[in-house]
Parts: sequence; structure tokens; C-alpha cells
Amino acid sequence: MYTTHRDSGSVLTVMTTLLENPTNYGRILSDDGDRVIGIVEEKDATPEQKALHEINAGIYCADRTFLFEALKQVRNDNSQGEIYLTDIVSIAVKSGKYVEKYLTPYSHDVLGVNSRVELSEAHSELQRRRNREIMLQGITIEATESVSVSPFSTIGKDTLLLSGVHINGTSVVGESCILNPGVIITDCSLGDNVTIGAYSVLTGLIIPANTCLAPFSTTL
Repeated sequence: MYTTHRDSGSVLTVMTTLLENPTNYGRILSDDGDRVIGIVEEKDATPEQKALHEINAGIYCADRTFLFEALKQVRNDNSQGEIYLTDIVSIAVKSGKYVEKYLTPYSHDVLGVNSRVELSEAHSELQRRRNREIMLQGITIEATESVSVSPFSTIGKDTLLLSGVHINGTSVVGESCILNPGVIITDCSLGDNVTIGAYSVLTGLIIPANTCLAPFSTTL
């Protein structure tokens, strides 16, 4: 995006992306040449504008002099009575300045959280990325959508995480371990070849190699 901004010579570059369901996002308004002419917020948009799928990702590159001059002109004459940073786009266009856009294909990277639904979607995306990273390291995960692993935890290769497993905090799991369904561990250290019985909840334990804990365990 920065390279695009620098090479275009524009005073402002806006990051955009395409969403199948753009509800709650500001829509990008473009002219017939696909050049940005403005951004309209959801609550101020007409039905035709709400039908647009290109949205504002909320990331900008701006010429500093232009930016501070434009901010002085921003008003709150909208349905919310709020001051919209996005108004700097139309301010630039009206003053004859060139506005560039950078359309990113990676929409998940720029999604905002404006509702509990979007919060859940963002959490699921981060969980999916973390689980993929782990599986590429040689760990098997059953029902990946139900398993979560803290970014501060480490897991040895050939370990099996069954459905509903949660590894929290700064846990360390050795190689060739089995964590059965519903296991939750927090800040634990497991040696190699450890098996944890289903629905065990463990916190702050050091579990030696080759240990086998019964289901519903809370301690050694």
C-alpha cells in the first residue's frame, strides 16, 4: 500500500476491500473510472450505496500537510452528528487533489469488530490461523473449529489434540501427547508421551513424561 501511495503521487491513499456482506462498513464511492470520490458511512448511505461491496478498511496513507489542512475542514453534519475522518476523501476530491486506493484481496486481515457476530468471526479467524500453524509443525488436531491454543503455548510434534481442547497461558506440551476431548490446561508443563483424560481441567501443573491422567482430573 505504501509503495502504491508513493508511486501514485496522491495526497491520500485509502485501503479498501470487497465483502460479500458489507453491512456496518463505510462504502467506497467511485466514479466511472473507478477513482475514489468519497466514503459514505452505513447510517448515511442510500439503498443504492448500501448495495456496494467495496468497503473502507480504515487504513490510510496521507501527505501530512494535506491531512492537517483537511482535518480543519471536517464537520459533523451527518445523521450521527459525529466527526468522520473519512470526510477527508471528499475534501481532497473537491479541492482537485488526487485520491488513490489500494484494494487488498485479504479481507480477513482488515475486518473490524462492530458487533458480537463480527467479534466471533474475528476470533474464529485467529483461531483458524493458529491451528493451521500448529498442524504444519506436525501436531494433529481433531475438529479444529473447537480447539484453541494460546499463542504463548508450545506443543511438541506428533501430539494429538481431540475436540474441545483448550491450551491456555504459557503451557508447554511435549511430543507424542494425547489430550482427550474437553481437556483444558492453563500454564501447565507436560512431558513427552503424556495422556490427559477427557474433560480434565488442569492449572499450573508440571506433569512428568509418560504420565496418564484419568478423565475429569484436576490434579496429579
